[in-house]
Amino acid sequence: MGIFLIGSMFMLTEAQSPGGIAPQLWYKADVITPVSGTVTTWNNSASGSYNLIQQGGATTVPAYNTSQINFNPSVRFDGTDDRLFSANVPQNVTTTAAAPYQTSQYIVYRKLGAGTNPLYSHSDGIGGTWNVGGNSTGGMLITNRNVNTSTPVANEVRLQSLNGDSNAATAYLNGTSMSSTFTGFTAAIGTQNFWVGAQGITGFSNSDIAEIVIYNSTQSAGRPQIESYLSLKYGITKSGNYVASNGTTNYWNATTNTGYNNNITGIARDDNSALYQKQSMSINTGQQILMGLTGMANTNTANTGTLTDQQFLVVGDNGLAKTPSAAISGIAGANFRFASVWKVQNTGTVGTGYTNLASS
Repeated sequence: MGIFLIGSMFMLTEAQSPGGIAPQLWYKADVITPVSGTVTTWNNSASGSYNLIQQGGATTVPAYNTSQINFNPSVRFDGTDDRLFSANVPQNVTTTAAAPYQTSQYIVYRKLGAGTNPLYSHSDGIGGTWNVGGNSTGGMLITNRNVNTSTPVANEVRLQSLNGDSNAATAYLNGTSMSSTFTGFTAAIGTQNFWVGAQGITGFSNSDIAEIVIYNSTQSAGRPQIESYLSLKYGITKSGNYVASNGTTNYWNATTNTGYNNNITGIARDDNSALYQKQSMSINTGQQILMGLTGMANTNTANTGTLTDQQFLVVGDNGLAKTPSAAISGIAGANFRFASVWKVQNTGTVGTGYTNLASS
């Protein structure tokens, strides 16, 4: 099923960063090769440094996960011994160099099973050492101090983030502020290994991790752009406007679209943000709109449709039942329509076509 476009398309090559804002660490599963089997290397897309590599034997490496999150891949950690790491990462890669230590962190993941262990950690897990990280209890950490979002349920896909410093930081869930309350204590600074899927060789997480983005500074102004990139890419409904990498284009305006800010999904191309979502469906449960370019493929990458830079087609609904439950009159042979009503925002003149209602 698809949105069919007519016209000349061309490719642009630019420096690419989440939301157009360059981080220090950026691990995204859609750049991993090969696209099957185990993952022994996960490169840092922000630079040539701090690539994640295998630690331990053959059984300790996670799997390239073909169970897509909005048609995009993730890395599956088994919760038993899987982990990847980058050795000897300086403290000032994940925070500013001096107190009060500033950071901005983002992770998209699917929680599996009942375990509640670290998703990523800048610490070897030795008590009192430096710790910046996130865990599958819903917590985000800065200098060993936890700020909680909420506890996820099994198979929930979410965007957890944190922005602030070691004196005042706020944790967000899908773009919504959840807490600024600290627990724990500020730890001593120092170089530590950076781990994904564990903290040191303990505390293994059972999760599908799609993307991690970390800045060694606060991103109060840029956070909406970064979260918009991640939310649109992974079919996550976030609060507030969806903002392009230029910082000015609102391709989903939460105020204009009041009443329809549910199950938001869309197709989009934002070259400066490395966003090219060619097919999409909300990750929320139940029947959802399925939309794509020139038909649907098994993965977003395999979709051969094209958009031009700064084209966005985004849809949300009124949150009501997607069943014929609202009575109507005046149409021969039709007595009911769906209670659910959709609203579309078309930015950059995406071509005409059609979508499909599917069950997730």
